[in-house]
Amino acid sequence: MKYSLFTFLGLVWNIIIYAQADSIPTSTLKYNNYEYIPSIKTVEFINSDFRLSAPAIQLGATQTLKLSFDDLNGEIENYAVSIIHCTSDWQPSDLMPSEYIEGFSDFTIDDYAHSFNTKQHYIHYNAYIPNESTQFIISGNYLVFVYNNNDKNDLILSRRFVVFNNQIQVIASVNAASIVAERDYLQEVELSIKLADYTINDPYNDLKIVVTQNNNWNNSITGFKPTFVKGEEIVYRSLGDNLFSGGNEYRYFDTKDLRYKSESLKSIDIYGDTNKVELRTDSKRSFLRYTSAQDINGQFLIKNDNVKDSEIGADYCLVTFNLGCNKFYMGTPYVIGGFNNWKCSPTNKMQFNSQKSSYEASIYLKQGYYNYMYALVQNTTDKVIDVAAIEGDHSATENEYTIYVYHKPNGIFYDKLIGYTTINTRQ
Repeated sequence: MKYSLFTFLGLVWNIIIYAQADSIPTSTLKYNNYEYIPSIKTVEFINSDFRLSAPAIQLGATQTLKLSFDDLNGEIENYAVSIIHCTSDWQPSDLMPSEYIEGFSDFTIDDYAHSFNTKQHYIHYNAYIPNESTQFIISGNYLVFVYNNNDKNDLILSRRFVVFNNQIQVIASVNAASIVAERDYLQEVELSIKLADYTINDPYNDLKIVVTQNNNWNNSITGFKPTFVKGEEIVYRSLGDNLFSGGNEYRYFDTKDLRYKSESLKSIDIYGDTNKVELRTDSKRSFLRYTSAQDINGQFLIKNDNVKDSEIGADYCLVTFNLGCNKFYMGTPYVIGGFNNWKCSPTNKMQFNSQKSSYEASIYLKQGYYNYMYALVQNTTDKVIDVAAIEGDHSATENEYTIYVYHKPNGIFYDKLIGYTTINTRQ
């Protein structure tokens, strides 16, 4: 294989980075989707072929994952990427990098650009996995994290992704719950596995099934056990451990063009040093009938309609959310969605405005199209997140489910991801 001078120098630099960087992940590393410093915004991790897809690629395929983010500090940094193989429950596996990657598990990020003609100055970074110096050898769960100055204790962000190798066939369906009392509220995932030529000696102990709803790992379900095994088919029909809250269709807002108010916007102020957008007041939907509406299942798309390159041409806005309702005494509402990994943190916590009888939260977001919901965090020791209290629960809601099938047979020291499929409730 022939390399250009630029590629050769990049490989040499990656060797230096790999040699200098501590090969053991820092103890403060979180094995989930997380930003470690407040200046990091708008992290996207997608399959390059489809912007709304989960970060998942097939082993040996030509697909790539694109990791991108903005640094609002506005100074070019020496960011580098590290990749770790994980177990099915997202802990570091015992494998050495050479056992799961051909090439380098660490490499520098050399694709970056300054924002152009925006009020908020930022540096936009892109990294692609796999690439010419990093190829995956085995399937499974992976964590990618970004660090600075060759120091893995100087963490920037981390993201989960999977590499799958479909060696079995997964057949799945989603229906209203079989339990009569929950039929109007919950969705039930049923599935079966067809082995064909693949061998599983002990399906009750060697297999692990994980199901996520709308690419949200926070409410994933595991612990599935086979109902019965029939020849080359393993069937899962258990009641009670395969149920998801149906939820509701996501709310949305559109800031792709700040010259005009879309139907979701109450006001736009672009005349100061910060773009300010206020959304129309939302109402609780917990006791309303289900209404079908199109959404993108909690995801977001970055876009400025007035520029050619939204990666560096989309500006930031201080978006104010309004939830009109009486004060909650059993919890506090938060704004959640794919843009903040459905997490309840101080940046998306709402405050009650007694004069307006509404809750408010202002969040700094890049221009685009966003899905969101309101979640109530209960005032209990376990801080239960209750979406239905504000949004309602309906088994008719359109949701997307992803099924992960892991296999760890005797003699194999990692969890192989042998089955991966995504289905929609409308299928």
